[in-house]
Amino acid sequence: MSDFKLPDLPSDEDLGIDDDDLEEFIEDEGSELSAAEMEALLGETPKPKPPPKKRAPTSAASAQDAPPASSGEKPAKKPRAREAGAKKPRWWSRKKKKPQEQPAATEGPAAAAAPEEPAKPKPPRPAEPEAPRTKWRGPATLAFLVLAAWMSSAARSVPSPQPANAPDTVFSSARAMSHVVEIARTAHPPGSPEHDRVRSYVMDELRDLGLEPAVQTATSMIRGGTLIRAVTARNIVARMPGTDNTGAVLVTAHYDGRELARAAGDDGSGVVSILESLRALRGSAPLRNDLIVLITDAEELGRLGARAFVNDHPWMDEVQAVISIEMRGSGGPSIMFETGAEYGWIARAYKAGAPFP
Repeated sequence: MSDFKLPDLPSDEDLGIDDDDLEEFIEDEGSELSAAEMEALLGETPKPKPPPKKRAPTSAASAQDAPPASSGEKPAKKPRAREAGAKKPRWWSRKKKKPQEQPAATEGPAAAAAPEEPAKPKPPRPAEPEAPRTKWRGPATLAFLVLAAWMSSAARSVPSPQPANAPDTVFSSARAMSHVVEIARTAHPPGSPEHDRVRSYVMDELRDLGLEPAVQTATSMIRGGTLIRAVTARNIVARMPGTDNTGAVLVTAHYDGRELARAAGDDGSGVVSILESLRALRGSAPLRNDLIVLITDAEELGRLGARAFVNDHPWMDEVQAVISIEMRGSGGPSIMFETGAEYGWIARAYKAGAPFP
């Protein structure tokens, strides 16, 4: 026991305690220290501390409920409220300036109660530099659009029109237009005198081509709900024999018009296309199969002339393929716009034989 020696204790400077910290400690704990202890701490006689003020009880009940202090125990120390505007000690402010970081709670109720830190906004992405514009950008775009329009133009998919003095084996649009002038001279609905004139004109042109046209007269009727429509249709039929007939091909258009319309397009253009095609075929090599020509009546009233041919004419049983030349739209090239699901072979034959399918 005699060899025991107390270790060297650190000084106040080593502990970072200055005079302000001691004054704060004495202010809080001075009532608990004796005069000798205070003198030992400060090295001087301490100033007498005023007696603490007694706080009045807030109510009678609270004063009575407070337990009396026993003679052997010191009363519990109450925290002293700091006066408003009092300066906080430096050691407190230093600790508040650098609060200790608490570890993030990952489990248990503390993790659920801990507020989530807001996500830091991402820095804005630098904008990509725009491609430098040149003075040729606009003209180049215009030139591209003009080229695309020319490549997709319908004018590149139709043959050039041929004059009236073209060879007999060539389809001449000028010769066909001369027929349009006669057919579309005035309106010619079914039953009108002009309708009879157009029928006579077409039959005369077929005779000039060496054919023997005939008129099929038949009553045709359609019913739609409470409406019944019936006419006496007068179809023009003709036939061009082939060298080795295995089935007839029928080509058809209609020569009637609607009310006050002159029917130059619907369907005078189809009628004159058949007339000019027959003229070109007569000057070419003969066909293998028979070609039946059908110029129908009362098409605008419900295809009544075509119904009469299908139901009553004996040539219908020999027909293997039908080419119908009909008006569709108000202009543009002549194209194939409709066919059946089982007639791909007709489309392939048309593509192989037509220079501009």
